Amino acid sequence: MKRNNNNFPNRKGFTLVELITVMAIIATLAAIIVPNLLKLIEKANNTRDANEAKDIAKLIMAEAAIDDDINLYNPWSTNLDPDGTSSWGYIYVGKDDVRTSSKQMMQLLIDNGYVKENAAIRRRGGDVPGEGEQQVYKKDTNLLCRSSHNWVAYEIHFRIMPDGNLDISYCATKASTTNLADADADEKATKLFCQFTAGHTDEFAIEHANHNY
Repeated sequence: MKRNNNNFPNRKGFTLVELITVMAIIATLAAIIVPNLLKLIEKANNTRDANEAKDIAKLIMAEAAIDDDINLYNPWSTNLDPDGTSSWGYIYVGKDDVRTSSKQMMQLLIDNGYVKENAAIRRRGGDVPGEGEQQVYKKDTNLLCRSSHNWVAYEIHFRIMPDGNLDISYCATKASTTNLADADADEKATKLFCQFTAGHTDEFAIEHANHNY
């Protein structure tokens, strides 16, 4: 007996219900995978920022050991304690620029490949113009803040303590900050950054930021 193939048509493609089901499954998987992937990427960026900060801190300590006259000049001197114990220098690392408190720190970054030798440098004056003006490099640097969620900028601070020892500390700017040029350190972002660096926070920077709120 010959079978009538018209009763068993070949199925081609998916039905609408099957397509909707597949799309729902893909959306569910994406909702699970994408956030976890973004967290892994952020953690990797956090680790890279912290490692670069630690490496630079070691360079500063080595420089201080060689040069007793390490430049701790801070152009924003009105932020310092009256007794001078908080006199400090810094290296600021943002999303699109790097800033240093002195030409000596700028040269340290250039000598170690963090900033290009022919970097376009612009200067932002503090309270006292001249040698201590803040050095700013735009784009001509391999040293940029990679993190985007836990912080969007960080700073390495260094100061000579009353006992004569060089102290290295850190602070970071929170991710919700929109105007980075005027951003202050954020306590939560700073503590998290210090967890990654295994370093300690700059309490003076945090206290100053809190006074501005």
